[in-house]
Amino acid sequence: MMHGGVTERPTIARLPAGEIEAAVVAQVRALLRQPEMVAGPGGRRAPRRRR
Repeated sequence: MMHGGVTERPTIARLPAGEIEAAVVAQVRALLRQPEMVAGPGGRRAPRRRR
């Protein structure tokens, strides 16, 4: 919206990249510790990929 010639923008919080990365890594690690993620569907281990 224009008010007096100035465009208003929503306030967006700025966070250091290191804080964002740490939060994302913590969430991924928590997910990977879940038994469903380790065992795979049906309680069987997921097959290993060949390199």
